[in-house]
Amino acid sequence: MLTDLSISNFILIDHLQVSFTSGFTTITGETGAGKSIFVGALSMLLGKRGDSSLIRNGAEKCIIEASFSQLPKRLNELLDTLDLPTDSSECILRREITASGRSRAFVNDTPTSLANLSQVALQLIDIHSQHRNLLLSDGNFQLTAIDRLLPPDNPLQSYKEAYSAYLKAKQTRDEIAERIRQAAENYDYDSFRFSELDNAHLIEGEEISLHDELDALEHAEEIKQGLLEACRLLQEDEDNIISRIASVEQTLGGIRNFSSDINEYVERISRARIDLADIAGDLIRIADDSYSDPDRLTVASERYDLLNRLMSKYHTEDTASLISLRNELASRISLYESGDLDLKQAEKSLSEAHARLLSVAKELHEFRLRAAKVMASSLSDMLHDLEMPHATVKIEVTEMTTPTPDGIDSVTLLFSANRTLPPQPVGEIASGGEISRLMLALKALLAEHESLPTILFDEVDTGVSGRTADKMGQLLLRMGHVMQVIAITHLPQIAARSVTQMMIYKKEDPLPQTILKTLSTEEREQEIARLLSGHEITPAALKAAQALLNHND
Repeated sequence: MLTDLSISNFILIDHLQVSFTSGFTTITGETGAGKSIFVGALSMLLGKRGDSSLIRNGAEKCIIEASFSQLPKRLNELLDTLDLPTDSSECILRREITASGRSRAFVNDTPTSLANLSQVALQLIDIHSQHRNLLLSDGNFQLTAIDRLLPPDNPLQSYKEAYSAYLKAKQTRDEIAERIRQAAENYDYDSFRFSELDNAHLIEGEEISLHDELDALEHAEEIKQGLLEACRLLQEDEDNIISRIASVEQTLGGIRNFSSDINEYVERISRARIDLADIAGDLIRIADDSYSDPDRLTVASERYDLLNRLMSKYHTEDTASLISLRNELASRISLYESGDLDLKQAEKSLSEAHARLLSVAKELHEFRLRAAKVMASSLSDMLHDLEMPHATVKIEVTEMTTPTPDGIDSVTLLFSANRTLPPQPVGEIASGGEISRLMLALKALLAEHESLPTILFDEVDTGVSGRTADKMGQLLLRMGHVMQVIAITHLPQIAARSVTQMMIYKKEDPLPQTILKTLSTEEREQEIARLLSGHEITPAALKAAQALLNHND
């Protein structure tokens, strides 16, 4: 429930701080006193767009903040989903608009997006204005209302799960069918390319090894001559390197006994001599194995040219990419050749999912038929209490051929205020006053079956008066027993039925500003008398006001 509301620098409101109680509260005031400003401020918390024109003259920014208690369980789940802080006892919503037009939103003092603020606010307060009555002729709204009256064991969640599974199966079937279509469209071309790549017997990295081999084959004689020359310098000449190193080793060996520092160098030179001798032996063997092989050069060159041609043709950088392309082509060809089996399996899964969906939809349809019957009967009874003795409500729930996310049901609310006329779609026949009463009855019915957020009725009494207004007040009072109800009204019969009455008015101080205050018993008598008689409050009006208030006890 809404516990506290603070509004600063919003249009004509300088600063307004007001607390609300549970149950049924009414707000009255003269025309132009600022009731629409009050509703507009609360609408800011529900995500309504705002700009700098809403800021009171001379102020830098406007702030609207509301505190709520007795929070619904589903609220914390939503806050967790939105990554916003939770508090089991209180939720604070705040909206700020600066003179530059910048808007900021907060939930529990944490900055968030306007969309998130709206989602949270909708769990806490419902502002019902006259234009919301148009929803009565909307089939989706009517269907949602019926679903709120379903018993706990209803299959609505099962339907949503079945619908999700059906969509997934359909997507899988469609994707396989599309892949098969594409594979069939390119089958000949893909087969040709696959054969070309497969016949090449590709080996990953082969182009690198071939490049090295070709270098060796093309320069075989130069390589052999270089190896032999190196061997000659190392050990074959009279003054070869190894012999000269041996002489150095021998010279140092002759003086090693006179200096311990020489030992290390003798050993290092000895190791170097041995290593060079090993290298010379290896070079001789390599030189012996080196020979020009024109046949192998031709084969390697042709193979290397083939790989480069394929890489250029298919715009790849290496054989690994060619192999990847070959495997992809093989998969597409295989899909075409064996795709019928996959498609048949996907079609079977889709058919099973569709059958399951229709089965649950039929079950849900039966639940909705029963709920619609209860709703129609209850609404008719409530309308009779609201001085519409001949009102009849019927709700048609018809099955559609195509499943939707909400089922296979189409809902039409039929209404008649005259026993001689058959019920017709409510949007085509009901007057403004009749629609107001019908919507109020629907809200009251829903309040009996589920936990609703605080509801603010803005001019719910449009088109009604007298006994009807009194009955409407009684109904709002009953709703206040199970939820917080706030109604802006101009009818004394409704105001007198409320547990708490507030008055909104303007005053000059020195600039015009809007004030909202809770009325005492004496002030309520005065205000209801004003509603009865106008600006001049007569003794008769005061007496009538007292009678209305006493009748509410």
